[in-house]
Amino acid sequence: MVKVTDEYRHNPSLPQQPRRISALRLAFLLALLPGLIWGGVAWSNTTRQEASAASETPAPETPNTPLNVVSLSDLPIAAHRRAAQHLEEMRLSEMAPGWERAILGEDVRVLYRPDDLQNPAYYEIPLLLPAMNNMPAGFIVLAANQNDFPIAHWDFTGDPPTHLLDKTSDYTAAIYYKLDTLAYLAENAQGEMVATLGQLPPKIEGMNMDWLDQEQELGEAAWIPDEDIGDDEGAGTISGTLIISGTVTPPAELKITEWASWDELKAGYVESYGVFLEQQRREASELWRGQQADLEYGIVLVKEQIFDLAMLWPEPTVALDGPGLAYITTQTVSQGIELPELFRITVADSVPLGFTPFTATVTYGNEVQETVRFQIVEQRFVYLPLVLLNQNGSTGATSMAAATGASKFGGETVNAPTAISGWSSWNYFWAGSHNDQRLYNQMSSSDPQNPSSCASGCGATAWAMLFGWADNQAASGNAYWAPRWGLYRVDGGYGANAVAPQYWDTGVKNMIWEIRQRIGTFCAFGSGATAPWDMSGAAGYLTNRTGTRLYTNYNSVGISTGGLRELARDSIIYQNTPAIIGTGWLNHYPLAYGYAWRSRRRCFIGCWTEYDRRFYVNQGWGGNDNGWVSASTWFAGRIRP
Repeated sequence: MVKVTDEYRHNPSLPQQPRRISALRLAFLLALLPGLIWGGVAWSNTTRQEASAASETPAPETPNTPLNVVSLSDLPIAAHRRAAQHLEEMRLSEMAPGWERAILGEDVRVLYRPDDLQNPAYYEIPLLLPAMNNMPAGFIVLAANQNDFPIAHWDFTGDPPTHLLDKTSDYTAAIYYKLDTLAYLAENAQGEMVATLGQLPPKIEGMNMDWLDQEQELGEAAWIPDEDIGDDEGAGTISGTLIISGTVTPPAELKITEWASWDELKAGYVESYGVFLEQQRREASELWRGQQADLEYGIVLVKEQIFDLAMLWPEPTVALDGPGLAYITTQTVSQGIELPELFRITVADSVPLGFTPFTATVTYGNEVQETVRFQIVEQRFVYLPLVLLNQNGSTGATSMAAATGASKFGGETVNAPTAISGWSSWNYFWAGSHNDQRLYNQMSSSDPQNPSSCASGCGATAWAMLFGWADNQAASGNAYWAPRWGLYRVDGGYGANAVAPQYWDTGVKNMIWEIRQRIGTFCAFGSGATAPWDMSGAAGYLTNRTGTRLYTNYNSVGISTGGLRELARDSIIYQNTPAIIGTGWLNHYPLAYGYAWRSRRRCFIGCWTEYDRRFYVNQGWGGNDNGWVSASTWFAGRIRP
């Protein structure tokens, strides 16, 4: 049970309670100190003091093999808090069915990027169901630094990505990598690639960093049937016209080729993908600014709001301090024997104008301590320092005390007023359910129906899943798609009507192979790669089968844009139809059938709105390891009846 005291147990002027630390934990902290300074400082002054002390001690030599598995208790406390709050936020949400009784697993996998093996890039936390013998219940992949979104990838079902890597072959992983949005890889102690999940990104030459600051003209292709037929009964002789416009192909200097080896990919990772890595960092920076504001200046609470702070370990004692205590009530909420307790904060129905801060310092039975800051606000805004992200990735606050005045809380000066509201509730939309999805995969090079030397490719699989989804909707009574029953026919051919099966068979493989041939997929490092300007070739499959229309829009150099996100989003929301998106470094085409967003307002001179946006994707991996990813995309592929 949570114990609450009114003593501020974390007053720097008082003797500090020692924090127990294991030898493994100390070695982990010392080796990863640069990442921990960002990851844990703002949540706990104790963490800050330990990090400072550790920095004065010579660090041990870096081991030849980076850590790949750590305990949940060895995570930076801010990362642990981020995962715990995400789980509680989603526990009863339709965005995470099945998480009602889920908990964070103890064995955390550490993932790296090829350009930095000294510091973790991600932490992969498994979700488990204790009441069902710890059955897997999805995962959360957290960014360990500001190079990616704070929560980079998560799902509410199935095994985590590295666990799927482990199942693909008999090996012992020395290092796990996350190469782009949805590409994972395992390497053994000899530096050899032993397992992959998703396609490895192709070798890309000729990218220009200046393109990130230039307006990008998009390419577009639209397949329009020559006849507007009301039903596919008469589609046996129908053809169409492919109308192409915009920037169709990339600049001449851009080349997409195959890596000669895994060693070459590692050595050329930054040179090849530097533009994409920088764009990802820029896109994520807005959410990191929000994280920084919450950590340093307080989570925003408004009148009548109820906020649940998840307890990270057993036997917590909460010490509250600050003027905001006059406007809140608190209680302990038990969720059952397996689940963490919640410390529930309820704000009064009337609060003073402006902002009123308070802190909650939690000391756990294992002597770990964290301090969480809050700001109670009137009219859904609070004045906070304007947090800026410097060019080197560090953070700073612009001081305007001379112009605006300054206030003090806990001995700290609060400068530069910026108005910021709390996050809104999530708004989410689904184009059907998981059961409506066609759960197809790529054919390996050993499949008799794939005569190539590599996998059949995600592009053909994505189109097959989308065509199969609509064909099944036609058979299931969806009036919007009912006329387009001809999208899948017997054995994937041109004959009699058939319903696209949920799992692939010979007919589906025939469909996938035909589409692959039409979209110009080529082999790249064992994967089947398809350029975005060739994806419209799937329209050829529609000829003599259906009156369905097809549209592709894309950035030919693989830079994500808001306009492409909106096209995919609108297909899900307004046509209730999934859309193909492009993720990673010109790499992967999953099928998005869920979309979610939330927002908050910021004001500094003028006002603007910040957004957190997500797509839920069917990976095209046979129904495995789907999940929520950032809603960044450089491609949008859609169909209309």
